[in-house]
Amino acid sequence: MTDTILVPTADTILRPALEKMYVLRPKSFQHMNYRTGIWWHPFLGFKAQTSLMLRRLGLRVAANRLTTASGRDLLDYVASEYDAVPETDKTFANGEISFARIASPTAPGTERAGDIPKGTKVTRSGNLTTQIPLQVAHYETLADIHFDLGQLTAGPVAIRALVSGATANHPIRAGESIAHGVTATGLFDATITVSAFSAAGGSEGAADPYVRSYARAFAAGQYGPTEAASRYGALRATGVRNILVFDLPGTGTEQVLVGDSSWASSARWTKAVQQSLYDNELVGVGCKVVVSGIQNIVVSVNATVTLRDSNYLTETTEIDNAVRAAVKAYLDDRTDWNVWKTDGLQAAIARSHPKVFNCPSAVMKNVAGATVAEIATPDYNQTQYHYYLANGAVKITYQGPS
Repeated sequence: MTDTILVPTADTILRPALEKMYVLRPKSFQHMNYRTGIWWHPFLGFKAQTSLMLRRLGLRVAANRLTTASGRDLLDYVASEYDAVPETDKTFANGEISFARIASPTAPGTERAGDIPKGTKVTRSGNLTTQIPLQVAHYETLADIHFDLGQLTAGPVAIRALVSGATANHPIRAGESIAHGVTATGLFDATITVSAFSAAGGSEGAADPYVRSYARAFAAGQYGPTEAASRYGALRATGVRNILVFDLPGTGTEQVLVGDSSWASSARWTKAVQQSLYDNELVGVGCKVVVSGIQNIVVSVNATVTLRDSNYLTETTEIDNAVRAAVKAYLDDRTDWNVWKTDGLQAAIARSHPKVFNCPSAVMKNVAGATVAEIATPDYNQTQYHYYLANGAVKITYQGPS
């Protein structure tokens, strides 16, 4: 590693000029040395100009590094050195909806035949009791659907959010009813209700973490139809932000699990992702890739945290926020988000804030209050889950140093 200074300071650049000034005007030395008086004023202006130029140079250096560039600079750098990000604007959530007929409570058997036309409005309620925060979102159907007389079910039919962005995404909690809180307006028969619903793929645009992940995936996956190519191809699809790729030797299949920025998935959306892999020729001859959605297990964490000084126990709001952010990052930001280890979770908490000395215990629980066993080596023949941290669900017990 070289000791050469690549970017000098303003004083280093001005030094030859100051030395020459000392030679030409020896009496100016006192004023130049103390940085005062009219002798120093021109050099003060030169220093200010040099500092601005050096700052600009530093920004350009940062803009040409994957880890330090951001915003438009990052997009331009990735397009130049890797591959242009396929989407930079907000995207719409897409999904599907199914309907079912319930018997009329007053006159069973009198239900009518009719149509649910394209453009029917669908509403998902907000503040649902799923431990996953959801806002009110509106969608519309993209095709006509017909009920015959006596027909009990119909669908699925494609839907699309009316407003772009991540708000309309609908994360699926393992074991919950996916029709929960969803209604359709203007149906021809009051006995018809929503029986199934999903929506995913909405995004707020190309955030920096996604752009960096995309660039790294391209760098590893551009050379052939491998696991890395599947990861790259999935991240090229609309709205994909979270991904897990693994092989199933028993069936000769490569499984790709995808989720959007909200950890949501829908059958229609995952099929589109799978189709894009084949369309872009990222699946090898004779190979088989199957794309599925992500299911979430909502969890909470009880942690005991030792602080470096007992005086820190008085006011802990800043530490609370840092610990919660560290737990969420541990569960969300790793590529192997389907596994977790107690010591890894404890280490993340211990590094969360300078005032934290260590984390002697951390227990993860599900919504039923049962302890969630750590998963060090996953069984890929079983369903893989993402552990979704509920809002404010990190309960911290502080203690001073012993």
